[in-house]
Amino acid sequence: MTLPLLEAALIVKDEAADLPGCLAALDGLRPLLHRVVVLDTGSTDGTVELARAAGAHVIEGGWEGDFSRARNVALAAVRARWVLIVDADERVRADVGRLEAALDDALRHGGEAVVVPLVNLGPDGGELYAAPQIRIFRPDRAHYAGRLHERVEARRRGGRPLALASQPRDVVHVRHLGYAAPEVVAAKAARNLALVDEDLAAARVAPDDPLALARALYHRGRTLVTAGQVLTAVTDLEQLRALPPGPPERVWGGDVLAQLLLALGRWDDLAEVIEQLRAEGVDGRWCDWLLAQSYLTRERFAEALPLLRGVDRLVDAVGRDHDLAPAVQAQLIAAGRVGEVDEAAACCIRLMAGMGRVDGLGPLLLTLWGARPAGWLAELLTGADAAGHLARVAEELRRCPAPGPEVAAALLPA
Repeated sequence: MTLPLLEAALIVKDEAADLPGCLAALDGLRPLLHRVVVLDTGSTDGTVELARAAGAHVIEGGWEGDFSRARNVALAAVRARWVLIVDADERVRADVGRLEAALDDALRHGGEAVVVPLVNLGPDGGELYAAPQIRIFRPDRAHYAGRLHERVEARRRGGRPLALASQPRDVVHVRHLGYAAPEVVAAKAARNLALVDEDLAAARVAPDDPLALARALYHRGRTLVTAGQVLTAVTDLEQLRALPPGPPERVWGGDVLAQLLLALGRWDDLAEVIEQLRAEGVDGRWCDWLLAQSYLTRERFAEALPLLRGVDRLVDAVGRDHDLAPAVQAQLIAAGRVGEVDEAAACCIRLMAGMGRVDGLGPLLLTLWGARPAGWLAELLTGADAAGHLARVAEELRRCPAPGPEVAAALLPA
């Protein structure tokens, strides 16, 4: 019997609020998507009934404090050549025809796993960053390892790593809604902290496995941040930085540590960690952004500005692609504070017309523009428009004093 090309697998517990939206998004992948497998780990809010009513194949089990074990139970029920992994608070978007062709092509060329963008959204629905993740793979070739922050690994032991392919965002991506309610964040942080404490204790008594210790320190550091225990997180991440180079978690943890040191105002320690990250191959533009923020906080604008001028993309140590708008806004502020008015105006134009950051910037743009012809400003705004933001720009300028209405009229002539 020929296996279907694609099925999806989820693990859930008390996800009645989010699961219907997730399953509705997966329905958009049909007929490519053959079936959805849902492992429930003890819901009491009607999640199981909702999943069954939507046509999912539901397995009822218990929670054993191990995310990989739960994922692998769900994987065991998949009967397709590829599995798509998704959580209830995520929404999958795909060009179904192109995704089907890509999966067929990957099979022909020996592909075993597909890296797709995971787009994290903020409370207002805006995009925070996109991170590459393995979310589609062949269940006969890969499974999960790690009790917390589980990772996809090859089933074979001691052999070559998984053969990876990647797909661009317009073919397939996953949108993560996040946890809106503070009590949900707190509950998940407490649960995760208990798990990582056990992992760290086990890693400390296994000195022959430095990778396990690096992973445990990194994941506990991240979990402590979520739990609001920042100073303890710094201690863990500093211990991680003291380990020998090699594990990628050491570099990732250095990035988290740098951001915590930035928030704490530990400038000398921050500069040292940033230089270490740069030497370890972290994107120089990300390192410059971290350093520039420390200068901005101390109102050292002349030192921040040259760094910000070179930041045209923000990719952190893990590979997450962050929104560039905060860096452009920082450049605007720095340029304005050192008297580079034209540069500040250019940044303002870029934010409004190029990035859609419009609200409240109209008066600042007009102040920076000064007495120069309104028609010139309209031309620059039109030239910077990359995604149809001009209508909102015109609406913002129409509410401003002269020459705002004149510029707005030139942008959208009657």
